[in-house]
Amino acid sequence: MKKIFITTLALLSLSACGKTNTVYVVDSLPEDVDVTEAPATTKPKPRPTTTVYNPPINYYSNDEQAYINGVYSMYNNTIYLSDDDLLGIAYTICSTLDTGVSIEAVVAVISSSMPNMSTDTMEFISATMASAIYNICPQHIWQIPTN
Repeated sequence: MKKIFITTLALLSLSACGKTNTVYVVDSLPEDVDVTEAPATTKPKPRPTTTVYNPPINYYSNDEQAYINGVYSMYNNTIYLSDDDLLGIAYTICSTLDTGVSIEAVVAVISSSMPNMSTDTMEFISATMASAIYNICPQHIWQIPTN
């Protein structure tokens, strides 16, 4: 039993070393048996893997995406808000205008709440308001002053 165990361990260790030849272990062979080396086997080359590209799902409507693109194109500085936050601003502007409040009143409320507003902030508010009115609630375009 010890002999079989040792022989099995030797066989396993040889196969773990990456040898490609087959090893036959026998106690004794009859004289009429011709022992030849088994042909070496080669491993098949792995097939190249292919990765299917799935573009990200755009869950914004065309109007919402146009609003987001409009804000980014009109406001050239870094925006520290997510696209969802920008949309929240747009829907707040539109729902306020839907109640009958004028654009001038919305601007007046924003200006009075931030008396020392920087030029950068004013440009951001202008970009969000203009893009919201043109893309999300175009029914209020008539309120935008043309001069």
